Amino acid sequence: MHAELLKALNSVRASYWFIPGCCMLLAVALAVGVQAAGEIPALSGVKSLYWITRTEPDIARSILTTIGSAVLGVAGVTFSITIVALS
Repeated sequence: MHAELLKALNSVRASYWFIPGCCMLLAVALAVGVQAAGEIPALSGVKSLYWITRTEPDIARSILTTIGSAVLGVAGVTFSITIVALS
């Protein structure tokens, strides 16, 4: 039983999707945590975070669209290079 578990763990860690999957799970956990922290009333009056300002939704949407486009572009190029290297 122990050997089978170690073999399965090594197989999962050796796959190409282990690290991206862990990063995705971490990102989801951080998003949920930040959302929960934003709803705490004691943190609503924090003045030490001077670099955080309220903006309009259109500005935030534009920034997130730009970041998303850049991430997808990098991911696409990385995936293409990986496929070329493996073939």
